[in-house]
Amino acid sequence: MPAMMKSMITLLSLIFPSFFVRKAYQQLTHPKFYPYRAHEKDILETALVTDYAFSKGNIKMYKWSGG
Repeated sequence: MPAMMKSMITLLSLIFPSFFVRKAYQQLTHPKFYPYRAHEKDILETALVTDYAFSKGNIKMYKWSGG
């Protein structure tokens, strides 16, 4: 990101802090989902997968040997 863009974001975040907090919270709690790429699928297939069910969905935990 160019330095001028960072400066502009910093300035606007000082002027409108609640807007930037709201946008950051939205990005963290609603991430975008993209289809897995071929090399990502290969890596995930080698892991031990555990599903944890919660009231609002499931979380998958991946574990590889040696980790």
